Amino acid sequence: MTPIKTLLLVTALTLATARADVGLTDLAITNTIKAAVLTTANVSSNSAYVSKVDSVGLELQCQGDAAGTGAITLTLQRSLDGLIWETTPKFTWATALNGTTAVVAYTNLADTLIGPAAYFRVYSISNGDGTANATNCVLRVIRKTLKPSP
Repeated sequence: MTPIKTLLLVTALTLATARADVGLTDLAITNTIKAAVLTTANVSSNSAYVSKVDSVGLELQCQGDAAGTGAITLTLQRSLDGLIWETTPKFTWATALNGTTAVVAYTNLADTLIGPAAYFRVYSISNGDGTANATNCVLRVIRKTLKPSP
């Protein structure tokens, strides 16, 4: 193989690997968050690996089944290895229901929150609305910017 072909092949493989580190991870949260309930057991079966990225965002999609505007509150846990999780979660994010209109909400996680963590997962979800369930719920982690190589 000629040197230029070798260089092109190595470049293509490097870019393919880098692209695998950015993208979306569905945290597979429960489809329905019941009204006036805090859920901490079996909230999500997935965690998101974020060790190789500097910029991470969250996207929450849900829809109320009644005319409520209460807050959906998510609390995240961090881990260095994906096995042992922090006992005092450091990040909580809330967004409001909008009656029966679908809600799509985004937020970014601070670099200082991402820095020490290799993994994130959902610790708890609560629905502060007294009557409306949140349905069709989806929570995704958006991995956006690769850390520079040393």
